Order: sequence, then structure tokens, then C-alpha cells
Amino acid sequence: MYMTIPEFLDRTLTRFPDRIAIRNTKEKPQEPREVTYRELDQMASKLAVGLVKMGIMKGDRLAIMSRPRIRFAAALLAITRLGGWVIPLDPTLTPSEVADIVDRSGAKVVLAPGELFDRLPSEGIERINFDDADEGTPFSSLLLDGSPPQVEIDEKDIAVLAYTSGTTG
Repeated sequence: MYMTIPEFLDRTLTRFPDRIAIRNTKEKPQEPREVTYRELDQMASKLAVGLVKMGIMKGDRLAIMSRPRIRFAAALLAITRLGGWVIPLDPTLTPSEVADIVDRSGAKVVLAPGELFDRLPSEGIERINFDDADEGTPFSSLLLDGSPPQVEIDEKDIAVLAYTSGTTG
């Protein structure tokens, strides 16, 4: 039997709550330098509550376009906890490539830093700004207190839908 992404985090959280889960190598003013598994879990839980308030539910598809960072990890965990599909987008994609993947995947939301917003579709999709800038919904505004709903997730449920250029084999 395989573990789901949320089950894996829960197991790790139980065993190592105060160990460092992620360390940023570059300064990001909106994010801490490092987070423990407990802190990552808390951020993901709060984001899951905010996403539910936006109307996100099991089976919804949300794209993430960013280089690795703490908020990327929290978003991935929040989305998979809700039974959503994560659509990772390479930050080097052109606007037309991004639009094509967003359209084909059926993504309802794109999470990205403000510097990449010029590559995102401007209509027909909710945009969440990792940098909390003026454009899009600020990420921190979705970090809401409360308990995310308990969604039944099966090991056969899709967690990530990755698009490639066909060069991966």
C-alpha cells in the first residue's frame, strides 16, 4: 500500500515535528528563512481553509508556477489535502505555453510570484500572488484559522498532473 502526500506529511510531522522541513536559500521577504514540519503543516492547513472558502474542492485543479520556496510546498500540501490536483508550471514557460497548459488541464487557479504574473492568463482564472503584491489575491489573505475539511483521499487519486515537452523519456 502506498501513502498519499498528506499521509506522508502527517507521518513525518508525528515523528519529527520540530525538525527543519524546508530552508530557503534565497531571501524572500514574505517568507521565513526556514520552517519546521509543524510550521509547514500549520501554513498548509490555514491555506486549505482559505482555498475551501474560495470554493476549491476535491478534484479541482490548481496550477503552481514558481521556483522552489516555502509557499510552493505549503500550496502543494494544502491542495493535495483537499484532494485537488497540482499542475506544476515551469517558470520559464512562455505566456502562450502557460495558457495552453492551464486551458488543457482545466486549472481554476494559478499560484505564482508577482514577477511571473505577466505570463499568466488574465481572464477566466483566479490568480494567487505568492508575494502578496497588489496584483491577484494575496497568498497571506488565504491563511485562515480553522480546521480544513477531512477529505477522503485514496492512493489512486491523482495528486499531480505534470506536463512535459516530451524530452523526459
